[in-house]
Amino acid sequence: MSSTVQCGIELAISASDRLPSVAVRNSDGEIRVEAPTDRTAGDLTGLIADSFARWGHQPDELRAIRLDLGPGSYTGLRVAVTFARTARQFQGVTVHTCTSLQLIALAALREKMVTNDDRVRPVLDARRQRYHHALVATDGLQVLEAPSAVGLDELRDRIQANEVLLAAEPLHETLATTVLDRGAKLIAPPPWNAKLLFDDRLDLTATESADLEPLYLMGSYAE
Repeated sequence: MSSTVQCGIELAISASDRLPSVAVRNSDGEIRVEAPTDRTAGDLTGLIADSFARWGHQPDELRAIRLDLGPGSYTGLRVAVTFARTARQFQGVTVHTCTSLQLIALAALREKMVTNDDRVRPVLDARRQRYHHALVATDGLQVLEAPSAVGLDELRDRIQANEVLLAAEPLHETLATTVLDRGAKLIAPPPWNAKLLFDDRLDLTATESADLEPLYLMGSYAE
């Protein structure tokens, strides 16, 4: 896919984390990130409106969306996907997607916490004694094992030698013994935001409206 939009603007949305983030790239390739304020914290549509107003863009300039489908925040992902569906249906906007687990792997790669030769397994707490995870190749950031939400025993069974697990520190005590036994590595990931969606190393997928579904604990995804 092309790395830039030929005219108009391109919007990146990551709403999987506790606070949503957006970034806008104009036709000249300049990228601007809009951070949540006290007023827009948790309000994705307000954050997008503020970003457009701040940088002098009109809604009809929007040509493409890059979207993080999760897993992560239930409310944030639901709002983000609804926004993308609406923009695609009524404005003909193209939508390209990836997972939040790919973004976490990319953030670690950019911070040189992992190398291009590593296979990383980002892990998020899915609550209800389940854990979101996927296996990602840092070379190309392709998903080797599809994201799923599994119980702790199944997660432990999936961990293999030489993998790098990216998990927040509260999960380290739960995973440390298995990681040590399997010869894997466990580190806390750096923060990530919507700007990462413009990194050309991401394996983004062109996504139709019917396929725009957030990844969270539901349906076959959680089995």
